[in-house]
Amino acid sequence: MIPIIQVVGYANSGKTYLITHLIRHFQKKGYRIAAIKHHSHPISFDEEGKDTWKHRNAGANQTLLVSGNRLIQWEEEDHDFTLEEVISKIDKADLLMIEGFKDSPHPKILLLSKPEERELLMKLMGIMMVISTFPLEEELSYPVYRRDQMDEIAAHLEEKLGLK
Repeated sequence: MIPIIQVVGYANSGKTYLITHLIRHFQKKGYRIAAIKHHSHPISFDEEGKDTWKHRNAGANQTLLVSGNRLIQWEEEDHDFTLEEVISKIDKADLLMIEGFKDSPHPKILLLSKPEERELLMKLMGIMMVISTFPLEEELSYPVYRRDQMDEIAAHLEEKLGLK
């Protein structure tokens, strides 16, 4: 199984900023990166009346759109996808970055932007690192970084995951 870095936190805590920084960092080192983003609202990348929309509307549960070196896959099921189902679809990556899915058991980087978000320290399992915009008084068994320490964060992840 490929190494997984999961980034969690409340809205506007900097999850996407961190993930995009880490993707760039590891991609420059030659790693192929897959990314999964959890979105809690309905999504649509298709346009009504387009051919792929017609395929899906006719009942196709999988529709793929291909153009040159790009592929988009729509898949619809009669249930919400679990994170494990989505991970099982990743097959061309050396590292997987996940944004969201707070309740999953994977190793997590927790982003805290307000003191009242500290409850996540006790609520979540699998925290391997915290990035906080304020000082933490709690004694923790994992490192705590500031947002401006991106190079240190990347170096810690490389060591922890055996990447170099």
